[in-house]
Amino acid sequence: MGLRICLADVHAEPLQAAAAEVDKIARQHGAEAIAVPTDVSKLEEVQRLKQTAYDRFSEVALLMNNAGVGNGGGAFEKYDRWRRLLEVNLWGPINGVQTFAKSMIDQGTPAAIVNTGSKQGITLPPGDTAYNVTKAGVKALTDAQRNGDTAAVTKAMSDLSANADTIAQFLSGANPNLPESAVKGLLVAHAAHHQTLTGEIMKGDTANAAKTWSAMQAHMNTLADALSDGIAKQFPQKAA
Repeated sequence: MGLRICLADVHAEPLQAAAAEVDKIARQHGAEAIAVPTDVSKLEEVQRLKQTAYDRFSEVALLMNNAGVGNGGGAFEKYDRWRRLLEVNLWGPINGVQTFAKSMIDQGTPAAIVNTGSKQGITLPPGDTAYNVTKAGVKALTDAQRNGDTAAVTKAMSDLSANADTIAQFLSGANPNLPESAVKGLLVAHAAHHQTLTGEIMKGDTANAAKTWSAMQAHMNTLADALSDGIAKQFPQKAA
């Protein structure tokens, strides 16, 4: 097809090997493939990825936010894995959208962003609660970014509210120290930050985007503290 491809992954050695194989095929069609080691959970590395791609290819027609990890855990375990899943599965796509979207729009050429989701972000089955939460967030982000469509934003927020209800009911049912209304309020507020920040980035409003980003970071700490506090109260012997 003649596609020029930029591959990114956190594991440099297998990434380079994969890029070499793809490059062999691409060059048969007058194209090429390059590799850029990237940890998508780190905004500065995604920004470097974008700069490399634009320096080499001058434009980006398709961005695939596909990085993901699993084995997060239930609501009351594996705190470090929860954080890692949120950083990769949710912040990866957010970093990608916020870094690439404005430039892709400004190109004036057909372009698209694909965020890899999961049915678990919709059905929210029991088991890996952390993974479900990240993929529900990706769905909300993706629905809201489609062409600035007001109807899509409304639907995304409606879906998010329903998911927040389900998650809050589960957490409060499992832990009496996590009131359902409080948990839902924290989840919905966090999603509202995402919606606001995405809109600001799409408009190129960097000044307000920076303020919203700071507010999001503070709110993430509040959310983490609330969940941690509830778990500590339920299992004081383990929190000591």
